[in-house]
Amino acid sequence: MGWGLTAVPIAVVLGLTAACSSGAKLNGEEKKSAAQVVTDSRAALKTAKTVHLTGTVKGTGDDAGSNFTLDMHYLNGTGGYGSMTVSGQKLEIVRIGNDVYIKGDATVTGAAAASAGKFQKLSATSGTGKSIGDIANLSSLADNIITSDKTLQPAVAKETVDGAEAVVLTDNASDGPGKLYVANTGSPVPLAIEGTGSSTGKLTFSDYGKSVSVTAPTDVAG
Repeated sequence: MGWGLTAVPIAVVLGLTAACSSGAKLNGEEKKSAAQVVTDSRAALKTAKTVHLTGTVKGTGDDAGSNFTLDMHYLNGTGGYGSMTVSGQKLEIVRIGNDVYIKGDATVTGAAAASAGKFQKLSATSGTGKSIGDIANLSSLADNIITSDKTLQPAVAKETVDGAEAVVLTDNASDGPGKLYVANTGSPVPLAIEGTGSSTGKLTFSDYGKSVSVTAPTDVAG
């Protein structure tokens, strides 16, 4: 599936949160090709000031049992904070610039400091720190999940979701078919991703523009 966090690493799904009120002037995305809407939505997410991303993903078939939840707040240009829970093991993440702080079970972090219940500070530009840090970086997130391939249906559909106008894009990839919902009023930000292939569940983008503050944790291992 084109829209997925498998590269981050996550695969994603549906959840719809209104970004604009009904009755607002349409932004013209309904008149564009699906490929152009993907490009517009990725750019809109990259330039959003703040956003809250939440979701639960459940693997199916060969990926059965590989479940996770995601709850991340992003502040563009700074980083973000929140948590991932993978197979019952929670990983807390804070990113500020080129530094990323992680705290969780040692089986998740691979860090001895985890046993002391403290954050470990890593570089967000290389190694494990980069793979985790990309999850807390809005630009990296947009590049990884708002993409598609040749299985994308060229036409878009329209829906009203929670009182908000949205355009719907469908990707028929055999390994992960799904839909991307994009705001059809105001900025064409992504509202949700739906997957029905190797992963199912829910991913929502909400609270665009809401105040977010990101600060370094104080309980950092020396």
